[in-house]
Amino acid sequence: MLKKNYVISIVITLNLFYFFVELFYAHTSHSVALIADSLDFLEDALTNFFALIGLSLTIFYRKIIGYAILTSFIAPSLYALTFSINKIFHPEVPDHHDMILISLGAIIINCLCTILLKRYTKSRNFLLRAIYLSSRNDLIGNLLVLLAAFLTLKSESFLPDFLVGVIILGINIYAVYEIKTMMNQRR
Repeated sequence: MLKKNYVISIVITLNLFYFFVELFYAHTSHSVALIADSLDFLEDALTNFFALIGLSLTIFYRKIIGYAILTSFIAPSLYALTFSINKIFHPEVPDHHDMILISLGAIIINCLCTILLKRYTKSRNFLLRAIYLSSRNDLIGNLLVLLAAFLTLKSESFLPDFLVGVIILGINIYAVYEIKTMMNQRR
């Protein structure tokens, strides 16, 4: 069994690596869904980093780390939101080939991370629960991006990509609510 800190460090590295890969292709393919998903990878890396630090701290400081985690969920979402709004005014059909390839790679990375973090599915520690939720959200987001790519291929419209980007933002907002609720219960 791998130690908790080692597992979290692996997950941080995988997420940072794929954040840069997906962000590059998100911009070259003009995809809102890939932008939102790439920022989920950044959010995962930050969440795991903060959780790794917080696990060695007292309850008081863990709560402060919890707010840093909430910020890591919200800040990238704001960037994705501005990109989405820009897409409304400048609609452009994204490159569905890039979307398919990048989302398949993201699914592989996130499946691996979710498997590594599976033991924290029902954790009562909000830091461990946050890293699991973060990984789970990315896996859901990857599947949605893949769906958007196929719908874009069929429709030649920017709308599937745009809607998936907005749905991914909504999933992140709900995760913020879940983590905040857990933080309040751990007074």
